[in-house]
Amino acid sequence: MASSRAFEMLCIVLLGLGQMCIFTGYDTQSFVAESVLHSVNSREPTRIDAFAGYYGQATCSAAYMTACLFAPSILRILSPKWTLFLGSLCFTVYQIGFMYLNNVYYYSSCAVMGLGFALYYSGHGAYLTSHSTRKTLEQNSAIAWTIACLCMIVGGGILAGIFSLNSDLVIPASLLNVTDALPKHGAFYRQFSDSEIRMMYGAFAAVTFCANLIFALTPSREIEDCIEGKHMKIQKTFREEMSMIRDIFADKRMITLSPLFVHLGLYTSFWVCVYPTSLVFTKSLSAHIYLPAIYSLAVGVGEVVSKFGC
Repeated sequence: MASSRAFEMLCIVLLGLGQMCIFTGYDTQSFVAESVLHSVNSREPTRIDAFAGYYGQATCSAAYMTACLFAPSILRILSPKWTLFLGSLCFTVYQIGFMYLNNVYYYSSCAVMGLGFALYYSGHGAYLTSHSTRKTLEQNSAIAWTIACLCMIVGGGILAGIFSLNSDLVIPASLLNVTDALPKHGAFYRQFSDSEIRMMYGAFAAVTFCANLIFALTPSREIEDCIEGKHMKIQKTFREEMSMIRDIFADKRMITLSPLFVHLGLYTSFWVCVYPTSLVFTKSLSAHIYLPAIYSLAVGVGEVVSKFGC
């Protein structure tokens, strides 16, 4: 019994560590992505769109929404472990693209990352239930998410370290010449140099690659008495799965919850993209280079503390 519980805990901890590595890269980079892309556009307007960060996030969300319809079918074919691995690989593809930014690769990688989101969350739920019993599910879920929420703290540390290494090179746009400071949008904001961008996204790509390794090496064997294992699954055709999804959309309980889901979508877009971007795009704050790192650290501490209160 003790060894079985130890194996269960090993799987749950690895699941949390993998998620932490994925979102150390994704969530943290989301705080600066629009500012980074805007900086590149101010130097090379034909290379990337000025508001590519927002357009890319919209592309990712649309791909995520669409891929959620097909992710369960892929999960059935690949198994939870390899679905997690494939999903995490999509995030690595996205991070690498910032080494050599261009419109085609960036928007394509955003769509790929949307697919990665759908695969990852499908695999996450399946892996958690196949390595938890009804008695341990709540505890295991709390452990996995507490470890995962450390991503904001780790990401804040990465940003702070890179910003400190480049502090002598940081020049707010308002201090550059007029042509650079006021592109065609007339905004004052902090500029990110190409070397700083490569350092940030190189670090994020390396951390995300660690997630790829973790999920590739994670045990796939299920525990005894798990909530949902291979032997408990009812095989369904793709047509039957689509029919079930259609029926769920029409369920009164799902319709009742829809306003909450809309609110969560808007709120997530706000705290991940809009608010942190304003810390860099606001004229009076653009010189305070550590604000995104402090914001990431504060959000991470809040998320970890909240998990202990659950």
